[in-house]
Amino acid sequence: MSISGTHAIIAFHGSAETKARYLARVKAHRAADNLIRGGRKGWDGHRGCAVGCTLEQYSHDAYETELGIPLELAQLEDAIFEGLPLADAMEFPAQFLEAITPGADLSLVWNRFAVWLLTDPEQGTINFCDAAGKLATEAVADLHRRTITGNKPRTAAWVTAWVAAMNAAAPRDIALDAARTAARTAAHAARYTQGAALTAATVAAHAAARYTQGAAMDAAYLRQRDKLLELV
Repeated sequence: MSISGTHAIIAFHGSAETKARYLARVKAHRAADNLIRGGRKGWDGHRGCAVGCTLEQYSHDAYETELGIPLELAQLEDAIFEGLPLADAMEFPAQFLEAITPGADLSLVWNRFAVWLLTDPEQGTINFCDAAGKLATEAVADLHRRTITGNKPRTAAWVTAWVAAMNAAAPRDIALDAARTAARTAAHAARYTQGAALTAATVAAHAAARYTQGAAMDAAYLRQRDKLLELV
């Protein structure tokens, strides 16, 4: 069951034909040089970003209805696409669709990605937190782990974790962003950010990469791409 909804979401609604149709579309847009980044619109009727060239409209929500892909993963795809080195970004929308098997249940991919993003021993945002931020980050990650194991936390638990992570945000920029990354993953699960321009999945992906610069930032987005492709 998706965090963003109340119904089961099955990849491509179980249809290989649906996958093939959307994959062919995004590859055609790539071949026609219609795939662009940084535009003011995700889709202008001819050209667009990863989401726009997949759906021919800019709507993360429509990934669920058209593709059977959870909203959170649409947001992650969008954020990673915008952050990747250009050549890698141009290949990513097709890679994302190709990696997903029709009929797959993707409902826990966001939770697994969030645990990795927050707590990976080498790259997790927890590495950039002070002591209070580390505790708050672990608390948020634990709620994601509980969701993965089927012990879904109540909304109140997510709200408590969100408040704790925000309170742990230190005045130092990196520590503050790291703690807020944890907070936003909690806030999204508690449905605090529904309708926001930048939801937790998007903010978390960008925040995690912002801790580095230049080639290291490119590497951070490449790791996020690889992890998402692995998990789907």
